[in-house]
Amino acid sequence: MCGGIKLYDSTYSNRFSLGVCGKYNGYNAFITCGHGLNNGDPIRYDLGGRTVGTIVKNVFQNGGIGDYSIVKINNNLFSPTYNVRNIPMYKAYTATNHNGQTVTVKGSNYLNGKGQVVKSNVAVDYDMGNNIYCTVNGLNIVNTTSGRALSGDSGGACINDNTFY
Repeated sequence: MCGGIKLYDSTYSNRFSLGVCGKYNGYNAFITCGHGLNNGDPIRYDLGGRTVGTIVKNVFQNGGIGDYSIVKINNNLFSPTYNVRNIPMYKAYTATNHNGQTVTVKGSNYLNGKGQVVKSNVAVDYDMGNNIYCTVNGLNIVNTTSGRALSGDSGGACINDNTFY
């Protein structure tokens, strides 16, 4: 398993991307988006119904910091790599100042989008429908210079020089 691959929720109603693999509380795990998902949700690898793991930490709440889920890999058929689309990752950073950093975005659809971080550690309002909004803090805004993100790219990796953002 590597960053950028396509994943599904248990009902196949939400599609998203794997960010990067690592360890969480000593277990093999990976990170993906938090919106549309909940703690305890099983995550599927393909339309064949293979469950790869379960969400053990979901962060997506009004006024919260971040939009991510940590998925514990509990299927021994899947072994994590520390790669994003075959590029090895050596470091990971979260919402600190990355303004001006050139990045490549690797989602399950958006394979090689390019862009630049134009603002770090910002609050973003998610439209939840019916005039309900969820404000999430601590995110980075990337101005894409090539390609565009598509539905299902949420949770994908944003990388530069073997560094995951």
